[in-house]
Amino acid sequence: KILDNITEEDEFVWSRVSLKDLEETGSHPNQISAVVDNLLKTVSGFDFVVLISESDERSMRIEIKSLNQSFDCSKIAVNFGGNGSAQYASFDYPVHTNFSEENRRVVEKIKDYLKSRI
Repeated sequence: KILDNITEEDEFVWSRVSLKDLEETGSHPNQISAVVDNLLKTVSGFDFVVLISESDERSMRIEIKSLNQSFDCSKIAVNFGGNGSAQYASFDYPVHTNFSEENRRVVEKIKDYLKSRI
């Protein structure tokens, strides 16, 4: 299901998983890290991948994994109050409206960050 939701941007690829997706597939939130690893295997030519997962109806978790040795994921996460290493970083983000709208908002903020460092 997550692989069906892959969206390509200029420098990164992202996907999302909602609580409904987890329920429909009989998956558990603990399996999300494995999904990120599978996502890494399906893409190339990008600096990093982002997986946005709905934690509950008020928050979501954003995981970022680097595909490029020179790309530092932690710099994005720090902008959102998160942390991590150059290869993997994460942060939590509040859901004020609905999950779909908020994940688009996060992606736009990541794109804005990438533009600002040029």
